[in-house]
Amino acid sequence: MSQNNFILSLLEIKGPNIRIIDVIDLPASSPADQEHTKLIKAQLSYPIKQCRHCGFAAVVKNGFRKAYVRLPSLNGIHYELELWKQRYYCRQCQTTFGATTNLTANNQTLSGQLKNQIMEFAKEGLNGKLIARVCHCSPSSVRRTIKERVKPHYRMAKLPHNLCFDEFRSVKSTMSFICCDSENHQLVATLHDQLSPSIIDYFENRYSKKERAQVKTVVIDLNAQYQSFIYRLFPNARIIIDRFHIVQLVGRALNNCR
Repeated sequence: MSQNNFILSLLEIKGPNIRIIDVIDLPASSPADQEHTKLIKAQLSYPIKQCRHCGFAAVVKNGFRKAYVRLPSLNGIHYELELWKQRYYCRQCQTTFGATTNLTANNQTLSGQLKNQIMEFAKEGLNGKLIARVCHCSPSSVRRTIKERVKPHYRMAKLPHNLCFDEFRSVKSTMSFICCDSENHQLVATLHDQLSPSIIDYFENRYSKKERAQVKTVVIDLNAQYQSFIYRLFPNARIIIDRFHIVQLVGRALNNCR
């Protein structure tokens, strides 16, 4: 096995058309920086018989384009891949395109192996900032990777414009939360409790801010707990007090006066 294949096997890079050119030790960005980084320079090139766009056999090589790929850490060492991708030019339709690899997705720098490493740390319960520091990426990249890999929880295809919040007595006489469409009474969600963190977590993890901003009204009773977070979840919604509870409150006040 050649030295090129040894390096590719060590880094679990399975691209058969990638050729290692050089491995460079990058200097630390500051004296206090103890991280050891290695830059691997490589080329990606393979023969093309037909154009991807027109199908004619009029394709010639047209230089290289540099791209960076972040690889998973190994023995505490940070690895980066400087990949020079072959560019091609079609003389028939006069279009250009580049060589592709399954090492990363289109327009992304995180390799599939690094994303797998991020998910393994996430399953262990590590927070996003710690995962980002260990995997040498940004916390936003960690959030995007988790969002990409984790299947979304059950949710309605479209959040209704008018919602109704209430509670009901469920198992073992505990109070649970229920949400439905105030127009057609279609069930939106039922939760095992009526605590504010549970309700907030449910809607924020299943519906984007843009979807929640389309809610116009939320019908509630006189429970002040709901009023404390409705505008956080649904910034454009108006709070409407159910007429039944208003009449009920008036009746109770009248009885107390009697």
